[in-house]
Formats: sequence, structure tokens, C-alpha cells
Amino acid sequence: MQKTNLKTLLSLAVVIIVLGACKPAEKKVTEVFSMDDVVPMKLKGNVKEISFYESPVNPLTYSFDESGKMKSIISKNEDSSVIEKDGSKDSSSTQTTAKAVFVYHYDKNHRLAYIDELTSGIFITSWPEQKKEPFKDTTRLYFNSVGQLIRSSTSPDNEIGPETTYDYDKQGRVIKMRSYTRAVKTEPDRYFLKYNEHGRLIEYIVNDSDDDRYALWKFNLKYTKYDRHGNWIEKMTRKETFKPLTPDTINYLTTRKITYYE
Repeated sequence: MQKTNLKTLLSLAVVIIVLGACKPAEKKVTEVFSMDDVVPMKLKGNVKEISFYESPVNPLTYSFDESGKMKSIISKNEDSSVIEKDGSKDSSSTQTTAKAVFVYHYDKNHRLAYIDELTSGIFITSWPEQKKEPFKDTTRLYFNSVGQLIRSSTSPDNEIGPETTYDYDKQGRVIKMRSYTRAVKTEPDRYFLKYNEHGRLIEYIVNDSDDDRYALWKFNLKYTKYDRHGNWIEKMTRKETFKPLTPDTINYLTTRKITYYE
């Protein structure tokens, strides 16, 4: 199993954004599908902007227009470097403080079709001449007949890009995910998800088999603070690592700052 897959997925606070359609008589709900929550989080109220703060991950900010459509997502990376190799020469590349901007593309039915990730930080390589290139990546989304996301594919034209599939329960909640790199012939990472009676994600485990009694990592989530709209603004996560990896336990706090159109 690619042990870096989990780190990569979790460090990308957002992979997918899905905006739920609402009837005029219904309360407006914005759905954000992020790896911070693993599953869609339903934001109550007319959300203008939401920012995540989690140590050691840098802040991430979502912005919406008044209709609830995603305008932008910006992440800030204060310390980043890239080591490149062309087979004969090594080059260390550095970048200034970078902002990763996610651009969302919709199909003719106004459904999210794919995402481009653009990093505005400039990478400078030392051969064959000084060259400046912004990084770009694309995630394509695939849905079933009832509109549920069933597969996401990052860098679909590149075999090294990750791919994830999603399974749902009768309530329409994601209960299992499989993530793998297309070019690597190893077992995919499996995610098994559990919810409380209010439909909030409270636990998920990650392993490399279909046995949900076995875990390489286990995450327990506890929501500790809410705002006046009922959206959580503080969450505690306990991450446990098990053998054959190095056993460890980490607790970290995630806070959200949410502003609304009044």
C-alpha cells in the first residue's frame, strides 16, 4: 500500500466541492465535500466564506456567492520545496509563499465536472535554463444516475495520479472509499466511515484490506463548538496509528471561521 496516499489526501483539505440544489421552500444548504471531513458537510445558512485552521496544516479558505455557488478556494503554504531529477542532473527548486487556487468547472446541467488546482508560487529550475512554471493539476468527477459521486480521478491523463471510488448506504452517506495510484500495483487504501444519530461523521478507519475490524489508522472526531446557525466551528480529532506501522497517537484541533450573507 502507498503509505503516502493518506498523507497526501489529508493534507489536501479539499478535493471535491459539490453544491446541493435546494427548492425555494427549503432552507439553503451548501455541501462541501472535503478530506477534512471526508464526507459532505452541510453548511446551514447563507454562507459567504469559511476558513479552516488546523495545526500543522496551513489555513484554507472557501468563498461563495450569494446563491451558494463556490467562487474560490485558497490554501496558503508557508514552507515548500521541490527536488527534481532528470536522470543525470539534480536540481533543488524553491518557491516563495504559494497560494493554491482551485478552479471549478461545471457542465451544461450546472453540475461540477472537474477541478483545476493552480499554484501561483513560481518554481525555478536550474537546467537547461532558468524556467518559471506554475503548477497545474486536474481532478475529474464521475456520478451515478442519482447524482452521487462514485469516482474522482486526479491527473486522469497521468498514470501516477490518485483515483478514489465511493460507496453509499441507504441514507446516501459515504460509508467506504478506496484510494489508489493507477501506476502502482498495490492494494488500495480503504476508508470505513461511521456516523452518529445526527448524521455527523464520528469515526473512520484506514487499512489495506476489506476487513473493517483491522486498522492501520483510526480517527475519532468530536464536535465541541457550534455557531448560531448550528454549524460546527471547533472539532477535536484523535488519530491512532497501529502496527505494522510505528504505533502513535496524535490529537489535533480544527477550528472554522464562518461568515454569512445577512
